[in-house]
Amino acid sequence: MLFRSGEADDQFSARLAASGQLVTQERFTAALEGRGWTVLEGQQTGDPSGFGWTETGTLDKRGHNEGWKMARSVDSEVRDIAARVSALLSAGWNEVTVITDHGWLLVPGGLPKVQLTMALAEHRWGRCAALKSGAQVDLPTFTWHWNGEVAIASPPGVGCFRASMEYAHGGVSLQEMVPPVLRVTRDAAHTGASRLLEAKWTGAKCKVSV
Repeated sequence: MLFRSGEADDQFSARLAASGQLVTQERFTAALEGRGWTVLEGQQTGDPSGFGWTETGTLDKRGHNEGWKMARSVDSEVRDIAARVSALLSAGWNEVTVITDHGWLLVPGGLPKVQLTMALAEHRWGRCAALKSGAQVDLPTFTWHWNGEVAIASPPGVGCFRASMEYAHGGVSLQEMVPPVLRVTRDAAHTGASRLLEAKWTGAKCKVSV
């Protein structure tokens, strides 16, 4: 087991089981490498005979920084992810699993504000808050996966504990909690010569299927 439970004031970060340190990006990738995984930076494709980990896309960063304007970038972000997967398969990886740690809500103009007194919380994000020990609130509450003694409050519906947030995640809506898992596999090697299946002109463009 790589990770163990965190505490209420850990900002929803788990801890490394071996050292007790908070899990950060650098410590996470170091733990992967310690288990024999290759961490691929940028456009690296690495050795496809083992296990690899790579990250791509900036949707979450754009959402936090740009709010509703992030929607303008979704198509290009998806194309970039598809190109990265294609490059890995072309380099010899047999399967690429595309995952994300959470979904999100996007409401132009801001999610509706829900009041939660800061004195009741160890820390408070837009869509969740870690409650102080013994705090009682008139809100949906749940236990934290990494520590069953930590109570988490979640605003109902698409409510938000902070005002004017257009992009947020961390709540219990299906949009936030049920992200897709995509498994893309490489086609078996084809034998024989390539064939031209179709060539179709549309205006000044020619679409060719091979």
